[in-house]
Amino acid sequence: MNKDDINIRLDGLNILEKVLLPSTYQEGQEFIFDIKSQLLPTPKVDIVATVVSVSIRKANEEKIIARIICEFGFEIKESKSILEKDVDGKMIIPVDMENFIKTISISTMRGIMYSEFRGTPIHNATLPIIIMDSMKPIPGNVLGVENAPPIVE
Repeated sequence: MNKDDINIRLDGLNILEKVLLPSTYQEGQEFIFDIKSQLLPTPKVDIVATVVSVSIRKANEEKIIARIICEFGFEIKESKSILEKDVDGKMIIPVDMENFIKTISISTMRGIMYSEFRGTPIHNATLPIIIMDSMKPIPGNVLGVENAPPIVE
């Protein structure tokens, strides 16, 4: 599947969690980002949801100082011709489409983080550009939902 063949639009977004813990910050502080992304099933055939979780730590520290989790809904035009169902009736999302949706979600998260953390001590914690090929599947899921597909970190 070619990404040019995908007719998709952002249908909505929700901030599910936003946490900023007290901490001391220095000018030029470096941050580490733990990013997780996961596609979730929706009741609508033409809507695909993804959840992105970003935890922020100071460089060389293990303690999380901030976290934000957002859910994004995408409407896929002509989804019946693109998406197939498996034997259990669950939608099969092509890998190219999944990576495209996750890339858009993470990029959108960058702007949300800029807006939500503006005026706080971590306003300079800018999410880096993420290449989906550099992410790896890990067990579990972003929201703790049973039987959800694996998250990508």
